[in-house]
Amino acid sequence: MRLPRIRVRELMLLVACCAFVCWEAIVLRDSDPIAGATRRLRSGDVEVRRAAASELGVRLSDALPAIPALVAATRDPDAEVRRAAAESIGVVTAQGPAGGPGEAAAVRALMAVLEDPDPRLRVAASTALRRIASPIAAPALAAALRDRNPSVRGIAASALGGMGQASRDQAPALLAAIAAESDPRDREGLLITLPRLDPDPAVALPPLTSRLARDGDERARAATARALGDVLDARLRAGEVPPATHPALAALRAAISDRSPLVRLQAVASLGRIRASAPDPLAPVLDEALLRALSHRRADVRAAAASLYSRNWITHVDVMPISDEIVRALVKGLRDPEADVRHHAAWALMQTARARHPLGSKHHDAFVRVLPDLRAALRDSDLTVRDAAFHALTALGRGAPEGDRDFRAAARFAAKEFVALLRDPREDVRQIAATSLISIDPRDADLVLDALSSAAEHDRTEVVRNSAAFAVQRIKEVRASK
Repeated sequence: MRLPRIRVRELMLLVACCAFVCWEAIVLRDSDPIAGATRRLRSGDVEVRRAAASELGVRLSDALPAIPALVAATRDPDAEVRRAAAESIGVVTAQGPAGGPGEAAAVRALMAVLEDPDPRLRVAASTALRRIASPIAAPALAAALRDRNPSVRGIAASALGGMGQASRDQAPALLAAIAAESDPRDREGLLITLPRLDPDPAVALPPLTSRLARDGDERARAATARALGDVLDARLRAGEVPPATHPALAALRAAISDRSPLVRLQAVASLGRIRASAPDPLAPVLDEALLRALSHRRADVRAAAASLYSRNWITHVDVMPISDEIVRALVKGLRDPEADVRHHAAWALMQTARARHPLGSKHHDAFVRVLPDLRAALRDSDLTVRDAAFHALTALGRGAPEGDRDFRAAARFAAKEFVALLRDPREDVRQIAATSLISIDPRDADLVLDALSSAAEHDRTEVVRNSAAFAVQRIKEVRASK
């Protein structure tokens, strides 16, 4: 049998037609990729549907019109399509305006997926709801805190935390989940999340107070101490003193002596945050607790307590409220056998003097009594303690008038001591001295400029020469501006 002969011309025409059809299909598909992916969600091929559901998530806010199709895909018979659709709904909806068109339907669809028997889908749904952060989902997420899968429980708690006060009514469910959680790491995560819900202190403080003493895991106890501090701090800043405050403070005071350093340090930090926001009636109770910490038998507690008065990222205030008793305890810290305690005590005194100079204040006499100990600390065996003492004395001298025989004299003494360090045989000592002398009072410039200029020219190491040269330049600029 002979095949019909096809002319070359006819063959070329046939190829051209096929190419045009393919080109048209590609152009039409690419001209509206969202519509194309939406159509493919209805494909009879499961692999095509999976790819389409995932692709829409990559399109971000451009795929908002596809939300109804993705919602329908959460009911697909294939679990992977449902999972990809849930993930894409979370990504796409989160890109749109809060409460925008389709959000409510998307959230309801994800809430339904939270009940899917496949844990991977419940994880995807809870993750998507965390992205969207819609209060509509709060009750469903609270129910998910009882999920048998720990990942679902953790993500659901995180999602509730992301809603803040909008999920406050779900705090009892989160407290119940904390009590029921057997895994210490998961329990720690739930405890860290709890304050973000801004729970009613009458509901949250009693179980947290009880748990702080009896939880068998040190990290969970530390998270409990942190949660107690955060819940109380938030209420005190709002001008409220919850009825359960004093038992909570007693539990934190006891936790200062916990066998775990993690718990001890977190208890001190929580007491510091609470003290920073506490009203006057609570101040004596908190100061007494912090005085105990400053004289604690464990060095890590003493150092942590001193650091409260020098590290505002712990207490979230520029300067901690301070009493003469606290000042005396910090002075005692300057003579502590542990360098870390001495370092934090010196920096705490410096921070206090810098933020609120004692001259003319009720703390004047207390700080005058500090001066001999700060002078002695200028010759401490630990270089960081020397540096902290120098900055403390400099800060005290800056706010004093020229004729002052206490603070001004002490600041000039500190400047002379650090000038002498520019001749120290150790490079790190000379480097610290050159860098620190930048902060001197401009009135003391004549005490240091010659020595710094000599170091800038003659020191044997480049880093010290550069530091000294910069200090000379900076001191001259500051003096000229006065």
